[in-house]
Amino acid sequence: MDVVEEHSLRLEELLLEGKLDVAVIALPAAKLKNEASLLTKDEVFLVAPKGHALRESAHTAPDGSRWVRLKEAAQYPFVLSGQSTILGNISRNLLQKEKVKYTAEHDDISAAMAVSMAKAGIGLAFTYASCLDPDDHLETFRIGEKGIYLNLGVALPSREYHSLAAKALLEIVCEVYRQES
Repeated sequence: MDVVEEHSLRLEELLLEGKLDVAVIALPAAKLKNEASLLTKDEVFLVAPKGHALRESAHTAPDGSRWVRLKEAAQYPFVLSGQSTILGNISRNLLQKEKVKYTAEHDDISAAMAVSMAKAGIGLAFTYASCLDPDDHLETFRIGEKGIYLNLGVALPSREYHSLAAKALLEIVCEVYRQES
């Protein structure tokens, strides 16, 4: 078994090329014609190094989580994922929608690298809750009071036949996400 970690659009291409048996992708699918099944909603967060000045602008929600407005965060530089990625697209659309002027120290970085760079104090980074590991050197902030969410789904290749192994893997992936929800 090979595990491939790529952005959603690339995973869809690999499914279409018959090079993957199962993929976890952002929904709605951009290139797939067959339906993908909803797995979960994944929240998009801003991350910063522990003790970052952004915490002074943060608000506290009733559930105890901290949230910020992008206008408050825009006074600090960002580290952005590539524009061709779902996360890069979401972050730029949010900043544009809020009519926020911002600076980006880097603007074509993987989500994982952006988090590492944020942890090092290079800039604020957008990332998914599903990509965050507990880290005492990192702070997370919800974007807006209600947060920003992305649907994650699971998809199979368009072909009619799917091996028993692919179907079993699909069930395992779905079970893992059910347990985490």
